[in-house]
Amino acid sequence: MGSYVHLTVHVTRDMHPVFCADATLPDTGFDLRVEDVTRAQFEALAARTGRTLADVPGASRSSPAEWHHALAGKMVALDTLLAMLPGSIWFFLDLVCGSSPNGPALNDAVDAILRVVYRTYTPTDSRRKIVFGSSVPDVCMAINWKQPNYPVFYILYGRKYGITSEDWRLVSLDAAVEFARSNNLLGVLVQGELLATAPSLANAVREAGLLVGACCTDYGVLSALEGDGVPDAVVHGGVLNFQDHSGRT
Repeated sequence: MGSYVHLTVHVTRDMHPVFCADATLPDTGFDLRVEDVTRAQFEALAARTGRTLADVPGASRSSPAEWHHALAGKMVALDTLLAMLPGSIWFFLDLVCGSSPNGPALNDAVDAILRVVYRTYTPTDSRRKIVFGSSVPDVCMAINWKQPNYPVFYILYGRKYGITSEDWRLVSLDAAVEFARSNNLLGVLVQGELLATAPSLANAVREAGLLVGACCTDYGVLSALEGDGVPDAVVHGGVLNFQDHSGRT
C-alpha cells in the first residue's frame, strides 16, 4: 500500500483545516492553540515566523521522506498544501480536532476537512491515496462514516503519554480494538514500544480483522520483532509505511 507523508491537521476557529505539527502555536507569547485563531491570523503568524512554503520548491522533491523534511516546522492551510504537492505524493492525515471544548464542533470540523480533500481533488490526482487517522475516537467514527473512499486508523497513545480517562478506548488496547472493529476502521496504531514488549499483541489485533501499526521515534525498538510480531504499518520519521508481508508463512 506504499508510503504516506504524515500530516497533522487542525481546524481553525473559522473552520479552515490547516497543517501544523504542534497543537500550541509558536512565538505568540500566549498559550494559544490552532483552534483559537482564524485562518488569517494563522497565516499571518506563519509569515512572521518564517514558516510558510515560500522556501519549499516542489519540483526538487519526490519521496515522502523528502517532503516530510521540507515541511518540518511549516504552518500552512491544508488546501494550499494539497494543491501544491504532486499527485504522486500520498498523505496520512492525522486529525487533531474535536478534543478541545473551545474548538470547532467535531462534525463541523470533519466536514471542513472533507470539503478541502474533495475540493482540491483533480483528475490528475487519480493516483493519489489518502489514509486518515486520529487519536480521538469520535473523529475516527465521523470521518469513516461520512465518506466511503479513504481508510481510517485509530491511534492509541494510551498511558505512555500520561493519558487518563474514563473512556477506555483511550487507554485500553482491548477497548481500542473493539471500537475499531465495530466501526469498520482499517486498524489500530499503537506505540512501537508496546509491540516490542508484547509481540503477541499484533496477532490479537489481526484476529479482530484489523491491521496493526506502530508509531515510533526510534525504529530500533522494532528490530527484534519477527514473523507475526512485525506490524502491518509503521509511522517513523514523518512517514507512514505499509509493510510487505508477502513472504510471511
